[in-house]
Amino acid sequence: MTYALPIALLVAFATFVTVHVALVAKLVREVRPWWPAVAALVVPPLAPLLAQRAHHPRWALAWLIALAAYVAMLSAGFVFAGT
Repeated sequence: MTYALPIALLVAFATFVTVHVALVAKLVREVRPWWPAVAALVVPPLAPLLAQRAHHPRWALAWLIALAAYVAMLSAGFVFAGT
């Protein structure tokens, strides 16, 4: 039971990174010019904005949900770190 929170944090982070890289790869293939999509690798908040512009609202929503899950697990880790 002690490892539940770190495992949840790891899964949330892995999910976020996977969704982010998949979204950027999709944007590189579909968006012209392609350089804003590559810039989204360095500036992550660009990814959902570019996805929305490219008419991929589900990808933008998946990115935001993955980020929210990661932030929630990170916050829970800070809250329960002392217990």
